[in-house]
Amino acid sequence: MEINLSVLRSLLIRNFGYDSYISSFVEEIVFTDKVPTAGITKDGQLNINKNFVDKYVDSETDLFCLIIHEIMHPMFNHFIYDCTDKINHIACDAVINSTICALFGEASGYGSLFKKFYSNKKASIECLLRPGCNDILDGNKLFNIYFSLYVNKDITTVEVIEALKNLFPQDMSSKVKLLGSHGGKPSGDEKDKNSEGDSEGDTDEENKEEKYKNSPGESDDSKLTKEEIEKIAESLEEYMKNSKEAGEGGNLIKSFIKLIKSNLSLKKKLVKEMLTNKKIDNFKDEQQRERYLTLPFPINPGKRDIVNMAVGINNFYYKNINYYNIEEKKGVVVYLDVSGSVMTYLPKIIGFLVKNFKGQLDSLYQFSTSVSEISLQNLIKGEIHTTYGTSFDCVARSIVDNGYDKAIIITDGFSRDVRQDLFTDMKKLKLKTLNILFDGVCCPSFEEFGDTIFLEDLK
Repeated sequence: MEINLSVLRSLLIRNFGYDSYISSFVEEIVFTDKVPTAGITKDGQLNINKNFVDKYVDSETDLFCLIIHEIMHPMFNHFIYDCTDKINHIACDAVINSTICALFGEASGYGSLFKKFYSNKKASIECLLRPGCNDILDGNKLFNIYFSLYVNKDITTVEVIEALKNLFPQDMSSKVKLLGSHGGKPSGDEKDKNSEGDSEGDTDEENKEEKYKNSPGESDDSKLTKEEIEKIAESLEEYMKNSKEAGEGGNLIKSFIKLIKSNLSLKKKLVKEMLTNKKIDNFKDEQQRERYLTLPFPINPGKRDIVNMAVGINNFYYKNINYYNIEEKKGVVVYLDVSGSVMTYLPKIIGFLVKNFKGQLDSLYQFSTSVSEISLQNLIKGEIHTTYGTSFDCVARSIVDNGYDKAIIITDGFSRDVRQDLFTDMKKLKLKTLNILFDGVCCPSFEEFGDTIFLEDLK
């Protein structure tokens, strides 16, 4: 099939939407023999081996498998402690491929590329990298791992790594070819002088290690930045919120969701989830808007123009949808428990607030048995106003009176529950909270409104 930027972007937009970072990440496609399969650089350059494409990629589902496999790779980098240990790479690819089959079943043709690229002619470790190997692995020591990956979907990356290390010596894994970039090493082209490759399609070309070493899309210089990985994680997270397949993926998908969240920085998560327009600080929330531009040619036409073109009606002018970003100022509502026990934890709490909110959070609320507002700057200077007792009723009253829909509550948790009338009023606001504990247990009333995490777990 013909692969160009227009074809690729159209494919990604159909699956992820116009506003997804993934849809616009690839800026250029380069055909080169310097990579064995494919690789994406941090500048958005997709490098593809033309011989590989001609042999294996002949449909949109194949192309989708390839690009999503490469996009998901950086999410698993922290599992690769040793780039020379190919078991780690195989395990990660097995989880990536099975996740793609589970999460993007229809778009990926349920792993159409993996079925072509990896052989199922005999029971081998290569079968873990593709669906459709139930029968060939029946009775084999790999069957349980395969079944957990593609049928039950109840296994994690770490479990696959440990299982494979127990089952296979390192030299066995060196025979397996892999898709895409793997930490600057050739993708499955390691030369095994003592044995022939097991897979169909093994050629002398694939064994030229020097040719592919440090090639575009595979060198350390091409690794995606943390910010880019975060944006990819955000796009995948957004996709999964609206995906029916995500709800049917079992523990495999649940562990992938956790993996996505681990690739989002705490600050990103807090800002993304806890911003409110009920309190204005210096947080900038970027929102996408759409407008129509009238042009004499269709670039991204609206529905009416698409219908007209479909029935053969040619317009002299087309209303093209154009997306643009605007920034809105928003804020974060923080309630800090300043009862007696806070003094022990105050340096760490201030460190957390400064690291994540300095220059953006103008003020926050202190509370003990009453609530008072204080600037972050004055809190850093050590200004504390406390009555030493603790009452969550005053927090609830402040939330209700101000109409807040989101709030971060930092507390030791030692207090009675919130009054029923205040609890009911907070429910009406559809309140969402993030409860951060520096000691004790969370107030049950607030626990119903959001997640609870411990201060010691914050990084």
